[in-house]
Amino acid sequence: MSKAVIARMQGDEYQALYFWYKACGLFHPHSTIKSISYEYDVAKSFDDVVIEYNQPIADEYDGMIDMDFYQIKFHVTNNGEMTYSSLTDPSFINATSVSFLQRLKDSVLSMTAQGKRCRFYLVTPWGISASDQLAELVSNVGGELRLDKLMDGTTDRSRMGKVRKLWREHLGVNDDHELLNIVRYLRIFPNSGNMRVLIEKLNYGLLSVGLLPIEEGTVTHKYVDMITGLLKKGRFTFTKEELLEKCKIEGLWNGITQKEGEQIINLGIRSFSRWAENMENETDNMKCLVKYFDGRYLKDNFSWDDDIVKEVRGFLESNITPGKVYNLHLDTHSSIAFAAGYELNVKSGISVAPIQKGFNGRKQIWRPTDIDLSGEYTDWIYNELLLGKGDDVAIAIAPTHDISEDVVHYINGNKLPVNRIITCFIDGKGPGATTVKDANHASFLANRIATKIRSRNISERAARLHIFYAGPNGLMFFIGQLSHSFGVCTLYEYDFTKQIPGGYQPSISFPYKRGEQE
Repeated sequence: MSKAVIARMQGDEYQALYFWYKACGLFHPHSTIKSISYEYDVAKSFDDVVIEYNQPIADEYDGMIDMDFYQIKFHVTNNGEMTYSSLTDPSFINATSVSFLQRLKDSVLSMTAQGKRCRFYLVTPWGISASDQLAELVSNVGGELRLDKLMDGTTDRSRMGKVRKLWREHLGVNDDHELLNIVRYLRIFPNSGNMRVLIEKLNYGLLSVGLLPIEEGTVTHKYVDMITGLLKKGRFTFTKEELLEKCKIEGLWNGITQKEGEQIINLGIRSFSRWAENMENETDNMKCLVKYFDGRYLKDNFSWDDDIVKEVRGFLESNITPGKVYNLHLDTHSSIAFAAGYELNVKSGISVAPIQKGFNGRKQIWRPTDIDLSGEYTDWIYNELLLGKGDDVAIAIAPTHDISEDVVHYINGNKLPVNRIITCFIDGKGPGATTVKDANHASFLANRIATKIRSRNISERAARLHIFYAGPNGLMFFIGQLSHSFGVCTLYEYDFTKQIPGGYQPSISFPYKRGEQE
């Protein structure tokens, strides 16, 4: 069998698995999905996976969306990458005459003429060239293009002007306004993961809705065979009831879900859309903050303290009732996870557990038990660097990434009045994705951090605490729950997309208020 045939078969398998990954959203109790389709050519060239919603949902530009179209471009190897010119090259999508951008234009015009508001996704394991303008344009919030960035420069010779010129001429549009009305509907999901990563993410989704997982090491996949078999019979669009019936016939339904018998209210906060597109279907209520951000950055006309904290506080106050039990999905910046914990502090009497994503994409409910297992868990080790430039203290909490050099670089570069920097690593191993084991370990670590912070001397406690963090949001939520005794503190966000040394920005500040000390 030729390599080309094998590659095509693997691409078809990847596409079918991605269909099931999205199809899991149908089965959630609060799903807004009306139907999901496979190889549905209502919008030509964006037919791999199509989702139609019962009612419009919000998009990244604060507009409303009726349908989502996904085009999956699988590559067997990682020996290539995308650039802004790739989107104008037919060979990039294994075509001979029509490019990806031309297909996007045709689909946008076709669906707009039908009165449908749609997003069009390009999903691929390939990444974007870090030196190319496209890397600056694709947002990590929801894959949308940063339209304001695209409009940088007033001439066609500017860095972004070259992009606009190429795309305008390639699409045969008259001006930048017409171009924006096409590319505003584009979403790009690079680095979508290899086949194994996709199966791991899919298995969590399958288990959470009562479907059997794909067994590790299996050569054939029942889910792939089922959807391709149905396609051969002319079935390509499914409602929840229709797809569930087919799953039962094929023996893929076990009738047990993680929600069955539970009296737990699921809430969610989202400031990223990537891998959190289904949050509406997984929660009883959610707050989407995506409109406030451009990539990882807060937009210039918004404030962390005035806008983001206000939104988080208002959402939690409106949806939390003492005496009930909650799960809290946090697909957010770490500062927002801290803010949620701050609002639901340990004295609030609220039973709430963060939902933590593991390094393999699976989710866990981090609800600590009352059993004392502290002796079984690794503790923090603390490295201290004396700067002697004031009374402030900076704490760099680093369970997953060593951020010590970046923190020192940022503090020195911004001349912060910091007396000492405390860097916190988990004992026994270097930073990594698996250093925090579970809910009890996270709770233990949070309490130990709180104790360390409270041990500052009198002058330091009267000054400001600067908090830098690289770790799971569940742990940050627990630290936030204990933070009312920290005094005045400022949180910082790092731009992981650019990897600039010391690339931090201050985010939320929590002033000490009399009567809130624990």
